This record gives sequence, structure tokens and C-alpha cells, in this order.
Amino acid sequence: MLLTFIEKLSIIQLFGFGFWSVCYFFFIQRLFKEMDIVVTWITRIAGILYTMTFIIWFLEGYFGTDSYMFTSGNEMFGSYAFTFWFQLLIPFLVTQTLWIKAFRQKRYLRLIIGFLLLWILEVERLTIIITSLHRDYMAFDFSFLLYPLILGYFMKLILFLVFNGLVYWIILNIISTRKLNNNSIS
Repeated sequence: MLLTFIEKLSIIQLFGFGFWSVCYFFFIQRLFKEMDIVVTWITRIAGILYTMTFIIWFLEGYFGTDSYMFTSGNEMFGSYAFTFWFQLLIPFLVTQTLWIKAFRQKRYLRLIIGFLLLWILEVERLTIIITSLHRDYMAFDFSFLLYPLILGYFMKLILFLVFNGLVYWIILNIISTRKLNNNSIS
């Protein structure tokens, strides 16, 4: 259960950072410069956690049953292996490039990072939607697929903003308390 919670929280953070980076390209850069530092720190950690949970889920399945060993081996080295490796490596590599100052501060690179994170996290969902809209299967109502998708994105963004705002507020309180304590001592 903890692993699922960590995975969901890291997916929310990565998706939110993708959206944050797209907004950063247009107008957030000057408005929320201090909060951007906190958001990038949390995103770097979330990238590591997402990759770790992905590896743990894979290893649990691989060593759990014999049938999954064949399936996972086929998934890693089969004809669609690039989807497995993209889903594993892109979030990790993209978030870890944020350690480099040039990647953090360049608007165009942040835009690319944002689109990569938004794209890689939603590839599986988009595949399901495209498959369900295929000519062999037509859903009875397109809103059956569209409204939960939009609501899910909206909830992810709300949770991203609340979580990062809370961490930012906690950090500001720690810094201001430390300043007050240091000034009162001397």
C-alpha cells in the first residue's frame, strides 16, 4: 500500500511538473521563482521514486510467478520493448537533468522537459483510449471516456499545487523561524 501511495504521489508530481514547465515557459518564470526551486527539488526526488517503484513492481512480478517471467522478458526485449524502456528511463533521465543549472534555467529546455513528462506518463492511457475508439470497438458515449480523463487531469493538478504549496509553506516557516531564533540569540 505504501508503494502504491509513493507511486501515485510521484506520478502526480511528474505530471504536475510537466504542466508547471509548460506554464513556466510562458509566464511563471518571473512570478514564482522561489517556488520553482522547491518544485524542481521535489520533482527530482519524485523521478527517483517513480523509477524505484517501477523497478520494484517489475521485480515483484518477475520473481513472483513463472508466467510473468516470460511476459516480462518479452516486454523488455520483445518487439515493443521501446515502450517499456521509455516508460522506465524517460522520467528518470528527464528529472535528473534538472540537477544541471542550465537545464533548470533555460525556458526552451524546460518546455521540452514538460512535454516529455506529460507525454510519457500518458502514453498508456492514450493507447487505451485510441484502442477503445478503434473501428472494432465503439464506446456507447465518448463522454464516458472524456470526462474521467479531464477530471483526472484536473485532480492531479490540484493535488500537485496543494502538495508543492504545502512544502513551500513549510520551508518558508522553517527559514523564518531559524532567522528569528538566530536574531534573538545574538
